[in-house]
Amino acid sequence: MYPYGVSRPPSLPGKEVSRVEDKKRKKVTVWEAADYLDLTPGKVLNMVGRGVLKADKFAGAVHIPREEVERIERETAP
Repeated sequence: MYPYGVSRPPSLPGKEVSRVEDKKRKKVTVWEAADYLDLTPGKVLNMVGRGVLKADKFAGAVHIPREEVERIERETAP
């Protein structure tokens, strides 16, 4: 398991996925969460809509707590 902000081996050879490096941030965007979890932003929004992934909605934007992203990764890790 890799802590948030640390690059995992890329899923495709030669393709590195950028990570959020600011560990002081407590919330991430839908796109950052999707990138970290190897999902599409649409799937992340679907998870938020179903209540699987807790998030705050403020000013038309979705803010996902970093702990939630890490929890989903732990629960879905092989």
